[in-house]
Amino acid sequence: MLAFTFLGTHQDADHTEAQRVRSLLDRMATAHDSVEVFVSPLTYRKEYGLEGDFETRIGVVSMKGEGADREMALVFDRIIDVSGHGTDQAEFHMFKDGWWTELDPRRKRFVRRQIVEPGSATDPFQLGEGPLPLPLNQDPDTVLARFEVTLGSVPDEPLFRTITEAEVLHLIPRKGTPAFEDHESIDLLFEKTTLLPVGIRLSHRNGDRTTAWMRKPSAQADGTFLDERRLEEFKRLRAAVQTESGWTVETKPLSPSAPPRTEVEQE
Repeated sequence: MLAFTFLGTHQDADHTEAQRVRSLLDRMATAHDSVEVFVSPLTYRKEYGLEGDFETRIGVVSMKGEGADREMALVFDRIIDVSGHGTDQAEFHMFKDGWWTELDPRRKRFVRRQIVEPGSATDPFQLGEGPLPLPLNQDPDTVLARFEVTLGSVPDEPLFRTITEAEVLHLIPRKGTPAFEDHESIDLLFEKTTLLPVGIRLSHRNGDRTTAWMRKPSAQADGTFLDERRLEEFKRLRAAVQTESGWTVETKPLSPSAPPRTEVEQE
């Protein structure tokens, strides 16, 4: 009789947690439905398990739209290595119209990679996909189908030490999903009132760990996707790719009929 009592108690607890998880996912879907533009200053930290070192990047993240029509920008204004040495030179990572663009003036590299076919309804920013799984406009049914989801607590990470209260979801990718190949788990942190994302932790299968802290998230029905200063800097660097020597330019389409191209502008 005692064993049956414990079994029922565990089942009830599991059912209650599943309900709370579903309720939180539904609340987030409702809260994010009116968000047209999301912008936040960002601190991004990548820890390399094999080497035992890390790199910190400071900048801004922006996202506009939803589904296949999303636009995204990651702009890192300052990059700090494990020794504490910092480099102040903007590095751009942008997604629009199915193409992911990386512009790195330090290495003089400009890469365009097609990740979505024209006309495709695929969302390249579903959780567990893309460089930063920003949890906005995520369908609850899809999340639950791809992950085992439980309620969590704020992870013990250097970037999260000032986050005292947050709604936290702990996700474990299900076998056979895109996220399973690379991720052991994903932790998502949200402001309690607005339910906007404030933190992400990715635990990779190779021992690496990625954390991102959205220091001051804001969302609006309409607004500026990328501030004028960074937009002008991107345009200036984009022009430099065409006019200055020494840049490596790569174009990587999805279509097998259009093989990747690499061009190196000679000195």
